[in-house]
Amino acid sequence: MKNYLILMLLCILNTQSTNGQSFSTAYDTVYTNSFSCPHTSLTNSVNNLSFSATTINWHIAASDFPADWLPDFGITVLSTAYSNSGLALWNGTSGATHSASFPAASGGVFSMSLSLVWTSTTGTHWIKIQLTDPATSDTKYIWFVIARDPAFIAGTISGPSALCAGSSVLLTDPVSGGTWGSNNAIATVSAGSVTGLAAGTDTITYSLYNGCGDLGLVSKTITINPMPAPIISGGGGSLGTTISYTHYQWLSGATPILGATNATYAPTANGTYAVTVTDNNGCTATSSSVYDANVYVQDLNDPPKGLHIYPDPANDIVYADNTGSKASYVLVNSAGSIVRQGSLSAGPNRIQIGSLPCGIYLLEVADDKKQKTTTRIVKQ
Repeated sequence: MKNYLILMLLCILNTQSTNGQSFSTAYDTVYTNSFSCPHTSLTNSVNNLSFSATTINWHIAASDFPADWLPDFGITVLSTAYSNSGLALWNGTSGATHSASFPAASGGVFSMSLSLVWTSTTGTHWIKIQLTDPATSDTKYIWFVIARDPAFIAGTISGPSALCAGSSVLLTDPVSGGTWGSNNAIATVSAGSVTGLAAGTDTITYSLYNGCGDLGLVSKTITINPMPAPIISGGGGSLGTTISYTHYQWLSGATPILGATNATYAPTANGTYAVTVTDNNGCTATSSSVYDANVYVQDLNDPPKGLHIYPDPANDIVYADNTGSKASYVLVNSAGSIVRQGSLSAGPNRIQIGSLPCGIYLLEVADDKKQKTTTRIVKQ
């Protein structure tokens, strides 16, 4: 708008010859804000005021158009009754002079038109045209002023620039009616909701056609951060993770343990434990559960009351002769993973271990009062 006011002032200050004028123009300044279509055609009629044929010379006196606007400028006759031979279009070089003849009849009208097709340059630009009647030396200046802002087409994408794989963020655009898309297969987008499928970067696009059939396209680069994959290490009353994270929450089963938010956790009882971690990208994940049966290990020579476990070592079957109440058991390997679990009824119970690798296993039994005892078993 500031540039436009300056141009208007310049137009007012422009002086014209005092010689008899043989032509007039509809406007001294033709202004448009190309806000609805990026193709602009402006017309300013030139009228013959004399009673005889008149020749007009015109050339571009000054211009401020970007190269990628590709302007064409020329004088065209509105009626086929008059010859427009010798007319030329401006090739982008200012200062070239062209001539055109007015019709012989009074009131004949030619049109000075400016047609523009551009790509991406924005801003307000102008061109100054000088008209001169060779017979009278009358001179007149006309301004064509064009404002170009393609932001109306697709707007600007707003929203987060990063997310975690498997999670979603919402992007927004103020211009409705467009189409969302992504450039590769590591993210999907629907109605602005972006879901990360795998770690990496993706370009999210928003495209929209305006009423003139011109495509506006904006984009935003999104980073998809990998999800953490915590692995619990340790045992025997001290649990940790194989790598460090920024935040921890230890779980007993699926229940968060109050205050257990350090990098390590010391269980107070045998049981199943997991940890939920958050990395430095803000991505959160929970580890697989492990069974820590090393908090307290009862020696086989001092078996639990009412329970007799044999043989040891064993090859295929471990017998749990339960003379007490109904109980449950879990069998875990040396890595803390549960390999067998079930219930123990009164009397002898068979626990199949033939398909398990050889090694040391821990059998934890809990009675109906939730009292737990642990026995070591050697698989041959």
